[in-house]
Amino acid sequence: MKKPLSTLTRRTVPPGELLGPEALALEAAILATDVTRDADRERIALAEGFLRAHAPTPDPNVALVQGLVTRILEDRAVTKVEDLLTPGGPGLRTVQRLFSRYVGVNPKWVIQRYRLHEAAERLRETPPPDLARLALELGYFDQAHFIRDFRRIVGRTPAGYARHGRERHT
Repeated sequence: MKKPLSTLTRRTVPPGELLGPEALALEAAILATDVTRDADRERIALAEGFLRAHAPTPDPNVALVQGLVTRILEDRAVTKVEDLLTPGGPGLRTVQRLFSRYVGVNPKWVIQRYRLHEAAERLRETPPPDLARLALELGYFDQAHFIRDFRRIVGRTPAGYARHGRERHT
């Protein structure tokens, strides 16, 4: 794909717009197959053939971005974009551009999502952790910002999430 993934974020895109008119022919071929187990195999083979024929040339930036995302996942000390920067590595703006192009969102968004997943895991512990301490460990400057982000993404306050988890397991 030649477009940055950020151009697709929060959009529904018809296959033809993204993959060209050949995607419409693929869609028609898949829809024309019978509804049987053998047809499932046939549909998979059609899709695999299309994707293999349209595979992009290897891009070294993909491995770089994948490494950064893996680091965010595995290194819980990464709480801000600057934590991803290393001597001799890409600078801040380059990292932001790479994420926009190859992930579709900025690195801060990815870091926040992983840390909020971590918070949800920790809130399922018995007893749940102190919220102020948890907020600081996750890179928040104060508990209020942590609570606001958690509620916006998860749909409950951290305390409500922890309480709900305990009620489900009692």
